[in-house]
Formats: sequence, C-alpha cells, structure tokens
Amino acid sequence: INILGTEYEILYKETEKMKKIDAGGLCDPRSKKIYIADISESGIFEDPTVHQGIIVRHEIIHAMLHESGLSFNSEWATEEEMVDFFALQFHKMADIFKKLGV
Repeated sequence: INILGTEYEILYKETEKMKKIDAGGLCDPRSKKIYIADISESGIFEDPTVHQGIIVRHEIIHAMLHESGLSFNSEWATEEEMVDFFALQFHKMADIFKKLGV
C-alpha cells in the first residue's frame, strides 16, 4: 500500500513484540511493514472484522504521521490517543466532507 509516496506492506501475522506489549497491530516504519494480528478467533469482540479494520486504520495513521515527518518533530504525532482519535473517527469525518462536497 502506498502511504504518502512510500510503499508499505501489510502482513496479517502477530509478531513477538506485539505479543509482549499485547497489541493488535504494529507499524514498523524502518522496514515499511504493518503487522496485524488475527483477532477473528479471540472471542473478545462482537464483530472482529470491524475491530480489525480499526486496527488497520490505526497502524496506517502511524505510518502516515511517520512518513509526513510529524513523528520526528512533534510529540503529539506519536501519542496513541491522537492516533486512536483519527482511527475511530475518520469515517465520520469523511462522511461529513462527502456530504458537503469538500
């Protein structure tokens, strides 16, 4: 997937680091890889497909902030709360912009 001009690979597999920090996803900007755990059999989420989509969006936003240079120059661009905000609310923002035609 092309993220702001840089090719990233999305891999649906869990890494040891993800297990260690109990994460559903991981963006590695050095290797240009995004790792997503398979949560379909976890039994934790009512709809694992929806939650996995949120994880994918979250990790892509990490990659975007890194590729834009913001993660090098600002603390907020690496904070999980900020990334979560965009991952969870992006579809709502996109709907608003689409309705307004902007």
